[in-house]
Amino acid sequence: MMAAETWRTKSGIIMFHLEMLSHGKPLVAIRRATKTFLQQVETIGTATTVDLSTRSGGEDVLRWTGIFDPVRMYQYLEAYPDTTRVWINCDLRCQDDGRREFVIPGGLYFWVQLMEVNSPPEKPLELNITLDTDIYIPKSWGRKRDNRTLAACNAPRFNQFLAVFLEQTGATVESVSADDYYGQVDVTGIVLHDPCD
Repeated sequence: MMAAETWRTKSGIIMFHLEMLSHGKPLVAIRRATKTFLQQVETIGTATTVDLSTRSGGEDVLRWTGIFDPVRMYQYLEAYPDTTRVWINCDLRCQDDGRREFVIPGGLYFWVQLMEVNSPPEKPLELNITLDTDIYIPKSWGRKRDNRTLAACNAPRFNQFLAVFLEQTGATVESVSADDYYGQVDVTGIVLHDPCD
C-alpha cells in the first residue's frame, strides 16, 4: 500500500445514516439491500466478511468470509427467516495519482438492520455506510492535509457507488456524520469543491 501522507485511516470517521422502506416485508428488504450492496461495492472494493444476527441466535451468530456472489448470498439469507441484521466489512480499492491501484484493508463497512429487534413489519430499515478512511476527502487529516489529487481520483467512484445503491434500493440518506470534514461531505457523498485554498 502506498504511504498515507495525505490521508488517514480511523474507525468510523465518515458515516452515512440511511433509511429504507420495508413495504411490510423487512426480511425481503434486508436481503435485497444486502444483495444490492454486494453488487455495487464491487465498483470500489471487495467484501471480506458478512456477519449475520438473528432473533434466535443473537448478534453475529454466523460469519461468511471470502469472495461473495450477491445472488448466492441472497439465497443463503433466505435460510434465516429471523434475521435482524447483516453487517459487511470491505476492503477499498483506490488509485494513486498515477492511476495505480492499491487497497485500504477494512476501509468501509455496511450494515442493514431492523430498527428494533421486534419492530413491526411496516417500520423502515436502518442502514449505514461507514468509511474508516478519508482518502476521498480533499482536505484530509493526513500528515499533509492537501489530498485534492487523490480525492479527485477516487471520490467520484464512491459518489457513483452511493448514488446507484440509493437508486436501486430506494433508500434515503437521513443524515451524515463527518464532523472533522465540514462542508466536504453531504447526503450525495463527497463534495469536491476546493477547500484547500
